Amino acid sequence: ACRYIEISTQTPINEIKVGIIPQVYGTKKKPNCLDGIDKQIYDICLNTLELSMMEHYVDCPWREQCLYAFDSRNQMLSGYLAYEDGNAEYARSNLLLMSKDERADELLSICFPSGIDLTIPSFSLHYVTALWEYLEKTGDKSLIYEVNDKVKRVLGAILENEKDGVLYSLTSPNHWNFYDWSTGLEGSLGKSTEAREDLMISLLSLYALNSYKKICKACELPFDYDSRVVKLKDKIRSTFFVSETGLFTLSRENHTYHSLANSLAISLGIATREEAIKIAEKITQGKLISPSLSMKAFEYDALLSADNAYLTYIKDEIRTVYGKMLEYGSTTVWETKDGADAFDGAGSLCHGWSAIAIKYLLM
Repeated sequence: ACRYIEISTQTPINEIKVGIIPQVYGTKKKPNCLDGIDKQIYDICLNTLELSMMEHYVDCPWREQCLYAFDSRNQMLSGYLAYEDGNAEYARSNLLLMSKDERADELLSICFPSGIDLTIPSFSLHYVTALWEYLEKTGDKSLIYEVNDKVKRVLGAILENEKDGVLYSLTSPNHWNFYDWSTGLEGSLGKSTEAREDLMISLLSLYALNSYKKICKACELPFDYDSRVVKLKDKIRSTFFVSETGLFTLSRENHTYHSLANSLAISLGIATREEAIKIAEKITQGKLISPSLSMKAFEYDALLSADNAYLTYIKDEIRTVYGKMLEYGSTTVWETKDGADAFDGAGSLCHGWSAIAIKYLLM
């Protein structure tokens, strides 16, 4: 936003001064020992974080300028590492604002505040994970006690779509079954769909339940989902694991293998240790559909859980993808690796969720 200013006049101008006075949220950056291209990438990630901090986190300062539960999760996680105080007060206010959202279906709206009857169910689950990460980084239990009732209602709304132990996709046009900007996971915006066995919502529900269990343990709250966790974990494996390929498929009818789904299966312990090692090899060999920049953290975490040696691969990939942004002279990080060409020319060149690279550059 505001890269250019245009002045229109009907009479000559002899002398004029035009400028912009930035209004920025105060942060204190942590020092680090990065240098070379890693430091350059880190700096444009950090610049993107700060440009995306308005009265709350926004996905980008150009397009929607909206607070999304998943986008902000990546932004908060990056901020915990990049700022002296973890930017904790700001993160807390964002998480609290989200909890005030009310819908008839108990899920979180697509963004906050919102007057649109639209939700991305998976983002409601990412909210639970973001709460655990906030608690883990700050130790602040007071927020959890304030939002716990909302969390239980969100989980209940998702889990009521279980049939025979596995979760099904939501079907109404105001439920966008979106998981990532990559093949097979984009969902159908504004369209009614048939209910189907849904690997991604099942995996993310289990991921959120694991996060909530850690929240409950830390805050001495009851966790009433142990049997659901065991049942869901077993059912995901029996429904979606293809023994011939050693991979988890998005669909039993049409085998589609996505790195994001298989990465979550590794991190959740649904894949055995031996299977995880083989899946990781296939991911790095490019044999699975790759996630977009926003979801790379799940892939990278899975690779590191399989073998810490993959950190070299991860950093090399970040240098390649984000290095392209530097080559174009960008001072911020892009929404996807396709830059402005994405989404028929509507791709954002300053997008907070892609700052998640900070986490791995600092390792």
